Amino acid sequence: MPFSVGLREHQVAEKGIPVRTGHFQFRSLGKSHTIGEIEGFIKVISDAETDRVLGVHIIGPHASELIHEAALAVRMKLKTKDIAETIHAHPTLAEVLMEAAADVHGHAIHTMKQ
Repeated sequence: MPFSVGLREHQVAEKGIPVRTGHFQFRSLGKSHTIGEIEGFIKVISDAETDRVLGVHIIGPHASELIHEAALAVRMKLKTKDIAETIHAHPTLAEVLMEAAADVHGHAIHTMKQ
């Protein structure tokens, strides 16, 4: 089941805000493989000028338990770099948000090569 918080990408565009996005697939996480749930992804939407998190969408395992960190990021007007630079326990599914936030700037480290 999908969960989201904040704005969708088209809503940000309608407001005329320059946008940057980061994506990350659950299949790139070791934890997803150990629990046998590799389908799904996360998308982080941020203001390209301020780096502020404007929205997050999660479709994947335990999304209802992962959306809370994203809700806090939107509420507290955090930057994607704030999330990316915060230590996340490993191996956990919560790493998906850290990696997607890092991907906004092309710095995700566990992205699978295709």
